[in-house]
Amino acid sequence: MKIAVWLILALIWSTTWIFIKIGLEDLPPIAFSGARFTLSVLILVAIILIQRVPMPKTSAQWKLLALTGVLQFSINFVGPRSGFAGDDLGIWAAARVDLFAR
Repeated sequence: MKIAVWLILALIWSTTWIFIKIGLEDLPPIAFSGARFTLSVLILVAIILIQRVPMPKTSAQWKLLALTGVLQFSINFVGPRSGFAGDDLGIWAAARVDLFAR
């Protein structure tokens, strides 16, 4: 099962740029980005409800979740624009190892 999940993830990530290129032909960047995020939220909420994934219960857990989301999102965009593209990958890898080690 884990290999199937990794293969699906690789397929999704490898086709992302193709769909972005196609989508930007019809929508401006902000609208397309908003549509992508809306679709992502709907899919993730459906997965959470179907699999009955437990939600964070304490404010500390919500704060960690929010901080992780903000950092992971911002590092992907700030790192390459600031010229430290290699540095953002190291931080990303360290954050993922720490989160999955728990």
